Amino acid sequence: MIAEVNHSLSFEQVSDELIKKYGIQEGNFDSVGNCIYEVPKHVDIGKNYYRLIEDVIGNKSITDTLYEVMTSFIAEKMSNYNSSLYYSNREYLRECYKAGMILD
Repeated sequence: MIAEVNHSLSFEQVSDELIKKYGIQEGNFDSVGNCIYEVPKHVDIGKNYYRLIEDVIGNKSITDTLYEVMTSFIAEKMSNYNSSLYYSNREYLRECYKAGMILD
C-alpha cells in the first residue's frame, strides 16, 4: 500500500521518513548472526510481514498497522529463522497475532 503512493521514492527515503515519524530508536537487532540455517531473502521476509499486516489491518492505517506488527511479540518470534514460526501459514500467524501469543 505504501508503494502505491511512494512508488518513485527509494527504500531508504521511505524508511527514513517512517523512522522519523514514529521516533524509532536505533537498536542492536541481529536476526542473522545467530541463524544456523539459510536466511530467507529480504523480499520473502517482507512478503511474510505484508501478508500479516494485510490480514490484521482492519480500519487502521497501513503505517499504524506496520508499527503495531513490527513492535509486537510476533515480530521477534518470526525473525528467529531457526524456528518454524516464520514458515507458518498466514492464517496461523494471524490467529497468533490476534491472540497475543503463540498458539498450540
